Amino acid sequence: MRTTKRFATLQQLCAALKPRGGATPSWTGWPLGTAMNWPAVIELADRKAVLPTLAAALTGDCDVEPASTFLHQSQRDAHEPYVAALRASLALNAARNARLARQCADISARLAAVDCPTVFLKGMGQILGNTYPLQGARLTTDIDVLVPRNRLGAAVDALLADGYTASGPLTPQDGRHHLAPLVRRGELAAVELHFDFAPGGLRCLSPSSILAEARPVLGVDHGAVPSPTHAAILAVAHSMLRGQHVLRPNFHVRDGLDLLWSIASHHADLRAAQDA
Repeated sequence: MRTTKRFATLQQLCAALKPRGGATPSWTGWPLGTAMNWPAVIELADRKAVLPTLAAALTGDCDVEPASTFLHQSQRDAHEPYVAALRASLALNAARNARLARQCADISARLAAVDCPTVFLKGMGQILGNTYPLQGARLTTDIDVLVPRNRLGAAVDALLADGYTASGPLTPQDGRHHLAPLVRRGELAAVELHFDFAPGGLRCLSPSSILAEARPVLGVDHGAVPSPTHAAILAVAHSMLRGQHVLRPNFHVRDGLDLLWSIASHHADLRAAQDA
């Protein structure tokens, strides 16, 4: 029974988060007349690190009405506190993402000064690339940056000189595709410098191709994000990588959302790449 309830909660969460494609992609919205187990769905969204995404889907500025309008009038008062809490979560994460974007701009400027290109991956790649309709919809805990392997040492030295400190080894380790996190007092997120992704020589994730096909980021001088094709592949493959050479069956809700939103937001670019 408990497993059945958990699965039902996961179904509710996924239904609320599902994107709808089109000229301006948005969320599908909560089905009219569907009862939501708010505490269970919010708790699961928090554990899966998609609470701001749920907040954006149900209370944000999209083509469907806010969640509270889908509730029967007699239930609305009881559910309004949850809607208010979700709106607050979305606003807080939007402010956080704006600060992270400024940190990324600083990082890319510092590394450009030592002739080191930067491509922001994963969460920051989705945020800076505007993959989601709202700035606060994607939660990220750190800043992942891909740099050319032959500029890795220069990148490390530049960030250390700028006040970052290391939490572990700053040389490539066997079975790792990034260095130990770099942290700086006053910043919200640690920085992980990536230099490899290709398990067993997986060509579609070669650093050289990601760097060569990356897209510039508006408002972040010298910074870039992966192409739509690479963003979609990374959404599928990155959480499955165990070191550099082994894939594991480990796919997260947030990775699935990154994939779906990459497809919804960059459908024309992905179609053009497929036809090329």
